[in-house]
Amino acid sequence: MSDFTSRSVLKREAAQTSTYHWMIDKAYGACGNQTLPVHGPHDCDADEAFGPQAERFLLLDDDGEIYYGGIIQGTDYEGFEPLDDYGTPNAGATEIQYQNPEGEWVIL
Repeated sequence: MSDFTSRSVLKREAAQTSTYHWMIDKAYGACGNQTLPVHGPHDCDADEAFGPQAERFLLLDDDGEIYYGGIIQGTDYEGFEPLDDYGTPNAGATEIQYQNPEGEWVIL
């Protein structure tokens, strides 16, 4: 194995381990006919079960219209990942909100 090949394989293996997992499990309005669930990021374990620490989120547009709902869990994420990975490129969503312990939706 050449030095280039071994570095490429090691880099690819290290990049395939995601420390968080999000799932879109609800679609609303114009997005309501999409096949769900959708999991991300691309290297997540889609069979991973979501536990009690998972956080619920909503993806919305500039007018406050809800496009998607989902959950996220793990470590080393900032919270914008579902919006950046899926909501904006797929539907033009511009905002993500998380549900706080009191059940209120808070813009991130």
